[in-house]
Amino acid sequence: MLGYDCICDAIALFERSMEGSSPGAPPIRSVAELAERTGYSPFHFSRLFSAIAGMPPKAYIQGRLLSRLATEISETDSPITHLAQNYGYVDYETFARAFKSRFHIAPSAVRKDRFVPHGCLQRWEPQVPAHRATTSISGGLVGKEAFVLCGLPFFIELGEKSFHKHWASFMHVQDRMNLGGSDDTAFHQFSAWNDDAELHGLSVLCARRVAEHSTQPPIFTLRTVPAADYVVFRHEGGPKDLALTYQYIYGQWFATHDLKASLCWEFQRYPGNGDLIEIHIPIALV
Repeated sequence: MLGYDCICDAIALFERSMEGSSPGAPPIRSVAELAERTGYSPFHFSRLFSAIAGMPPKAYIQGRLLSRLATEISETDSPITHLAQNYGYVDYETFARAFKSRFHIAPSAVRKDRFVPHGCLQRWEPQVPAHRATTSISGGLVGKEAFVLCGLPFFIELGEKSFHKHWASFMHVQDRMNLGGSDDTAFHQFSAWNDDAELHGLSVLCARRVAEHSTQPPIFTLRTVPAADYVVFRHEGGPKDLALTYQYIYGQWFATHDLKASLCWEFQRYPGNGDLIEIHIPIALV
C-alpha cells in the first residue's frame, strides 16, 4: 500500500472512531494508537502524516475532536460533561482549557448562544503535494552490512534547527580518534529516537566510521549500526534546504511507494565537503 493510501486509511479510521464515540468506545485519541493500527511506528507515521496532510497527526486528532464536540455542544442538549467524556476527556477542566485555547470561548458560552465557533477543523482530504526538491534516489534500494561509528553523542530537542555547535565540538576533537584502518573518510550523523511521547527529541551521534575492534579514547562513543536495507536519497546544497528534502522524501517518495520506513534510527553520510548529504532511511521489506 502506498504511503499516501496509508494516511487516507488512517484518517478514515480515526473519523469512523469518532462516529461511534460513546463512554464504552471513545474515539482514537493518540498518535501511537493510530500509527500502530496502520502499521507504522509513531515517529515515521508522524513524518508521513505531516508531509502529506500538512499538519502533525496530534494537531489533527485534537482539532477534529474539539471541533466535533463544539458542534454537538451547539446543536444538542446533552450535558457538556457527558459529551466531553464520550470523546475521551475524562477530566472536564482539561477539556475546557483545550476548548478555550482553540476557540477562544468557553464551552458553556457555545451552548448558551447555540453557535459553532470559528476555528473548527474540517475533515482533511489529503493530496500528494506538487513539490520539487534538489533530491534524487541514489542506487534505489541498498543493503548494507553492519558497521561501527565513533563520535560524540548529543541530545537534540525537537524544534532545534541547527546542529552547528554540536558538529563544531566534534570537529575540535575528531582527530584524536583511532580509525583503525578504516578507509571511509566520510563523516556521519546517526540519529535515533524513542517513540515514547514524553521524550521530545533525538539522540544524535556526530561521527566517523572506524574499524570494528578499534580502541578509542574515553571521550568518544562507539555505535554499531546494524545491517539493514535502506532507501538512499541525495541532497545537494548542504544543510540549508534539508527540511525541504525531507518534505519530498515523506510527502512524495514514501507517499507514492509501497515501502515503509522502519526502525527507530537513520543516518546521514557526508562524503565530501558537506554540500552533498546522503540520507539513509531503513525500510521494511515485506
